[in-house]
Amino acid sequence: MSDHQAQQEAQRRLGGDGAAWHHPQARPGDLRYCCVGLRVGDCLNNWLILGKGTCWKEAFADAARKKKR
Repeated sequence: MSDHQAQQEAQRRLGGDGAAWHHPQARPGDLRYCCVGLRVGDCLNNWLILGKGTCWKEAFADAARKKKR
């Protein structure tokens, strides 16, 4: 899944504030490299992380697992 497709999927699953991004201090292969969550407030750099993983598939699965709790 491309970054653009991940962003579209996050908005589909989480609504207009849904977002998919790469953690700024993580490198490819790190557990927190791909993050899925929500934009919080008006600040562009304020996010609520709902799922994270080494790839988009893992990040979305982590978010879905946490949502079920």
